[in-house]
Amino acid sequence: MKSSLLRLTGLFAFSTLISGASYSESYSTLINSEFNNQMKFNVSSNKSNIKKTSNVKENIKKEKIVNTKNNLIKPIKFQDLKNLIINNNLELKAERTKLDQSKNNLLIVKSESQPSIGISAGGFPQFSIGEGNNPKRETKELKGSLAATLSYQLIDPTKKSKINIAKNQFDKAKITYEILEKEILAKAQKLFIELQLSKQKVNIAKNAVNLSESSLKDAKLLNKALLVSDIEVLEAESQLSRDQKYLNEKMNELELSTVFLAEVIGINSKRLKKIRIDNQLIGSWEMDLKESIKLAKDNNPHLKQIELDYRINQNKSDKELGKTRPSFSLVNKLSSSLNQGQSNISNAIDFNKTGSNYENTIGIIGKWDIFNGGRNKYIKKMKNEKEKEYKIRIKDKNNKIKLQVKENYAILKTALKNIFNSSYQVQRNKNILRISRLRFNAGVTSQREIINNQRDLTQSKIVYANAISNYNKSLIELNRFSNLNSIKACSKEDNLIFKPSKLNSKLNLKDACNINLFKDFNTSMNSTEFKKYKKNINRIINENNSLMKNKLIDQDIKETNKLDKEINKLNQNNNCYEIESLKLKKICFDSYL
Repeated sequence: MKSSLLRLTGLFAFSTLISGASYSESYSTLINSEFNNQMKFNVSSNKSNIKKTSNVKENIKKEKIVNTKNNLIKPIKFQDLKNLIINNNLELKAERTKLDQSKNNLLIVKSESQPSIGISAGGFPQFSIGEGNNPKRETKELKGSLAATLSYQLIDPTKKSKINIAKNQFDKAKITYEILEKEILAKAQKLFIELQLSKQKVNIAKNAVNLSESSLKDAKLLNKALLVSDIEVLEAESQLSRDQKYLNEKMNELELSTVFLAEVIGINSKRLKKIRIDNQLIGSWEMDLKESIKLAKDNNPHLKQIELDYRINQNKSDKELGKTRPSFSLVNKLSSSLNQGQSNISNAIDFNKTGSNYENTIGIIGKWDIFNGGRNKYIKKMKNEKEKEYKIRIKDKNNKIKLQVKENYAILKTALKNIFNSSYQVQRNKNILRISRLRFNAGVTSQREIINNQRDLTQSKIVYANAISNYNKSLIELNRFSNLNSIKACSKEDNLIFKPSKLNSKLNLKDACNINLFKDFNTSMNSTEFKKYKKNINRIINENNSLMKNKLIDQDIKETNKLDKEINKLNQNNNCYEIESLKLKKICFDSYL
C-alpha cells in the first residue's frame, strides 16, 4: 500500500514539474525577449542603457587606478561625471530599483494570463485507528488522496487592459529614471563648474593679497621716507585686510563646493582637489530659438509622462468596463485516492482489503455581470473627461516649454554678452594699472591710485570668471530642459578672435567657442613693468634720504653761523637788555656774576 501511494505521489509530482518546467522555460524566453526589447531605451546621451552598467563600473574601476609612480590619484574630468553618477549616486540607484520593480510587475501581470497548475493532497498518507461501543465498531485504515487542477482563462475582457497598464507603468518608470539621471547629471555638471570657479576665485584672491602686501610694504617705506602720508599706509592696510577676508571666504567656499560635488558623484573629496581649472567655455549651442523650441517639444520627457498617465487612466477605465463583460475559464481536475483497511465495522477488520478511486473532471466556467446599476455609463463619462484633461495638460505643458526655452535661450545670450563685456573690462583695468605705474614713475600720482586700480583689476577678474561660469551653467540648464544633445564641445581649432567693435553687434551662439579667453588670472610680479615700478620706488626713497641728509647738514650750518653772530654781538654790547636771544641774554647776565 505504501509503495503504491509513493508511486502515485511521484507520478503526479513528476508530471506536474515537467509540464510546469516546459511552460516556464518557453514563457520565460518569450517574456525576457520582449522585456529586453523594451529595455533598449536611451538614458541621457541616447548611447548608454541600464544593461551597460557592468561595463561602466569596469571603466570607473580603471579610472580609479592610482599612479604608483607619482603616487597621485587620477583627477576627475568634466566628461567623467556621467559614469560616476550612474555607478555611485545613491538616489539614482534607488530609482533603478524602482525600475526593476516595474519590470517584475509587468512579468507578474503577463504570467497571470497563462495556464496554471495546482496540486492538493488529502492525507499523504493518513492512518486512522479506533473503536467504539454500543454497538461495537472498529476502524483501522490507511488512506491517501491527490488532486491536480489545470485552469486557463479562455476569454478575459480585462486581460489586455491589465497588461497595457503594466507596460505603460514600466515605460513611465523608464522615463522617470531618465529624467532623474539628467537632473542629477546637470546638478553634478553645475557643481563641477562651481568648483572650478571657486578654485579660480581662490587664485585671484591669493594674487590680490600678494599685491596688497606689496603695496603696503611700499607705502610703509615711502611713509618712512616722508614721501606719503599716514592715511595712505592706513588705506593700504585696510585693503590688505579686505583681501585677506575675501581669501578666507573663497577658501571656505572651495571646501563646501568640493564636499557638495563629492556627495553627488559618490567619491572621495580628495580626488576633486586635483581637478583642472579650465577657464573656458564647455561648448556652444548649435540651434536657433525656433528649432530649439520645436525639438524641445518633441523630445521633452515630461510630455511623455503626461501621455503615459493618460494611457494608464484609460486602461484602468477599460479594465473596469471589462469586468462586466462575459468571461470564460477552462478547468480540468484530476483526482485519485487509495485506501487500505476498513472503517467503522462490527466484524473483524480485514486490513489487507484495498480500494482505489480515479476521477477526472473537465468543464468551462462562465461569468457575466448583466446589470450593475449604470456603472458602465459613468465609467465612460469619466473616461471622456480624462481625455479632455489630457489635451488641456498637453497644451499647457507645451506653452510652458516654449516659455522656458525662450527664457533659457535669452539667459544664454546675455551670459555670452557678459563674457565679452567683462573680458574687455579686465583688459582696460590692466591698462589702467599699467598707466598708473607709469604716472607714479613720472611723479604725477600717488601710491593710493595704484592701490585703488589694483582693487578694480581684482574685481573685474572676479566678474569675468563669474561670466564664464554663468554661461556654462546656463548652457547645461538649456540642454537639460530641452532633453537634447545639442552642445558642441569647444576645440582647440576654434581660434577666432572677436574685436571690440563686435560688442554691440548681434551675437551668434554658434560662435561662442571662438571667444579669445584669458588663460592667466595672475598679475605677474616678475614682469618688466612691475620690476621697473619697484625700482622706481627704491630710487625715490634713496633720493629722498639723500636730500634729507643734505637738508639736515645745511640746517646745522645755519644755526652755527647764527650763534656765532650773536656771540660777537654780545662781546660788542654791554647792555644785556638789548640782546634778542634769550639764551645769549642769560649768558650775558651770568657773566656779571
